[in-house]
Amino acid sequence: MLLRCPLQLSSIRDLLAVITSFSLLSVYLTYHLGFSAGRLHNTDGSVAYSRLESLSYRDRHDDSPFHSPLLLDMLSKLESYQVSERQPLAVFKGHRALLQRAVGLYSRILRNHGFSVRVEDTSMPNISKTEHLTNWTLLLCFAFSDGEPECFSRTGFRTMRPQQRVNRIVGVQRVLWRRSGLCRTASQLSSLPALMYRPIAPTCFALPDQYEEFLNTADGPGFNNSWLLKPSVPEGKLEHLSTMQFFNRVRLKEFSENQELIVQQFLPNQLHVLGVPVSVQLFVLVSSVAPLRAYLYGEGFVHFRQGEENNFRKIPGKWWLVSQLWRHVAATQGSSTVKMALDNTDMLLVHLLLGAEAFLLVEIASLPTAKETDSRSGEHVHYRCENCFQLLAVEIMYNSSFYPVVLGVSGQPSLGVDSLNNSAPSAPLTAESTSSRTRDIVRQSLFSDTMKLLFATDSVHRSVFDSLQVAAEALNTGVTGLQCLISHDLCLTEDDLASLLASRREMLNTGNFRRLYPTPSGSRYSGYLQELQALMLQDTNNVFQRVNSLFRETLRHSTSDLHGIQTRLEHIHSARHGSADVSETFPNPETEPEAEEEYSYASGSRLQPTFNLQSAQSQNVVEKRDNCSQDEALSSYLKSLDLQPSVALDPPFTPLWTEYRAHVSYDVTMVRVIATPLHCNVQTRFEHRLGPTQ
Repeated sequence: MLLRCPLQLSSIRDLLAVITSFSLLSVYLTYHLGFSAGRLHNTDGSVAYSRLESLSYRDRHDDSPFHSPLLLDMLSKLESYQVSERQPLAVFKGHRALLQRAVGLYSRILRNHGFSVRVEDTSMPNISKTEHLTNWTLLLCFAFSDGEPECFSRTGFRTMRPQQRVNRIVGVQRVLWRRSGLCRTASQLSSLPALMYRPIAPTCFALPDQYEEFLNTADGPGFNNSWLLKPSVPEGKLEHLSTMQFFNRVRLKEFSENQELIVQQFLPNQLHVLGVPVSVQLFVLVSSVAPLRAYLYGEGFVHFRQGEENNFRKIPGKWWLVSQLWRHVAATQGSSTVKMALDNTDMLLVHLLLGAEAFLLVEIASLPTAKETDSRSGEHVHYRCENCFQLLAVEIMYNSSFYPVVLGVSGQPSLGVDSLNNSAPSAPLTAESTSSRTRDIVRQSLFSDTMKLLFATDSVHRSVFDSLQVAAEALNTGVTGLQCLISHDLCLTEDDLASLLASRREMLNTGNFRRLYPTPSGSRYSGYLQELQALMLQDTNNVFQRVNSLFRETLRHSTSDLHGIQTRLEHIHSARHGSADVSETFPNPETEPEAEEEYSYASGSRLQPTFNLQSAQSQNVVEKRDNCSQDEALSSYLKSLDLQPSVALDPPFTPLWTEYRAHVSYDVTMVRVIATPLHCNVQTRFEHRLGPTQ
């Protein structure tokens, strides 16, 4: 007797229908079922997560975790871990010369913020001495390094408590601080499309490692720029050489094969103020890495520089405050130019920090002590620099169109006192002493606002909870430990929630700082973050192998992962609490600095300028032109060419003609040329050159 299968398929069509039905059922079950990762506790009480244990499936129709009181309770507990109720203790370590210069200023400000102060150096007067304290809240390292071995051992990061902070981010010296490090970082990022027309730094090469690359570039067609030859350390002579002069010195073997030098493209069309080139020193506070949080201080210093014949050295005693520079620009070129310059500055700094973060993670993941094993799960728990922050001094220079580039980064800004402790109270006030006092007041305010931001104690868990409920409606996001579905794009961990709490707490205590990232306008960096992520994942040279393993093997999220929800939360906070952080206040254009104010301020009272350095990040600073075209074929044509005073052109202007002659009377000494392009997104430039001004 023959047995027949109860399911008979009469045709291929029936077979395909059955296969399709099973496929749809599989997709349906996958989409509607999720898992909740169980939480594991380490021996120190911290929480870790296992991908393999305690998986419990939940239907997606369960209540959203962002409306659950369990999330509010979780946020409250995380906040209690972050905020310490006992008196904070600050410990000073580092080079003796740096300590002697800065400890007086720092200790006074710290005591004003409720800190007790200790220093591990017996030569410091009037400061309590101690050795190897472990119960500190703030460790201030004064050294020209990442802190090891002068201040701490990196293995100590494993035992730090959530309330402890140290003013060093591992890898900053190698990635940004050293001239060669900044050069390599900028060179590696220059291939990204987002930086094609917005370079972070002038084209540069670290010799002798990049010697062949430099020769190929300098000898390339159309590359006729001159170069700045810098030593790899800040001290040393800077030289300005043409390409031919450099090749002649190479031919004469004037460069040692082991000598470390930086060859940097000379920035053409530098911004000149009062007839001389200037550079600007800005202060940037990085309070977190992965995810990134960064702030720009509202005041800085403008250094007037000598000409090419003196290798662009700073003119001693000739400087402005940054706020004075913007008042000068507003008075001479209009407020719209200031808006554009500030917006360009923000974008440059965010591009620098997001790009540098990728290489900082390489340094962190490469540490021998970067891993420890959880005693219960057996997993590797990777160290993240949760306790690190760093105040950076970024030296930038603008071209004549107010597009900036980075000249250098210092991880140990000079915040010592120039005058407050060095002049007797009865000494007469001179221009030099009052100038130094103004600098001192800026530095005191900078450090005071830094402490206020980092050690704020505001309760923000309810505010973050409310904002997450609103954000969840637009984002497909869950919470690990409460509800994390397979269909979710992202599941927030306790580390992510703690970062959101810290971000909100810092934002309520910015003082004269202004948030650079994340911001409500963070969507303009989405493309750049995607390019960075692609650079790390493709990793043709295996540079990011350990970083990729760190994020792949753990539940930690990168800045790119959290970019969407952070931007969304900043939108919500901004709408709920007003948009004061994106307001603009511009001075009266008639308030041009007087002759006696030509360089430095003579009074500390000018530290409260009428000009607000907060840029309108969400606004488009480029003025829209009417009757322009989006046709790419017209991108190289002019719409009009006007001369002031009015001068007849020969031949008369037409977009199809490129050469003209004009005759002016003998008494005309200057003619203003105004050229308007046909394409909406094209700018016209005079003396077009290859490089940053392109």
